Amino acid sequence: LIKVFETSKNKKIKTIKNMSSFLLEFEQHKNGIFFGMGCAEQLLPRFFTMKTLNQCTPTTFIVDGFIKDQGMYALTTKTSFDQDNIARIIPWRNISASIKAFKNKSPIKLWGFYAIH
Repeated sequence: LIKVFETSKNKKIKTIKNMSSFLLEFEQHKNGIFFGMGCAEQLLPRFFTMKTLNQCTPTTFIVDGFIKDQGMYALTTKTSFDQDNIARIIPWRNISASIKAFKNKSPIKLWGFYAIH
């Protein structure tokens, strides 16, 4: 699906593997779209608790900025559970853990964080 979008819309899609690659893509393409797929239990642990081993509630998210405080990064994120005009500030460690958990539970082992520009 991503390749179809890339070829039909003449857009570049890059996989974001870590905070450094996010910062580089964000700096170079401020008008890009940054989106991903992860497990809600790791992304929003205060709202989604694990009740069984290997539980994963798939959720999509869009990132539209970042905050750096005392050497730690957090991303301003809109999840599929949020209203359109409200963003959450989610630490990078939660986003990364969410993507990794989704990848490990996915049958095709897909890493789910991308930039489109």
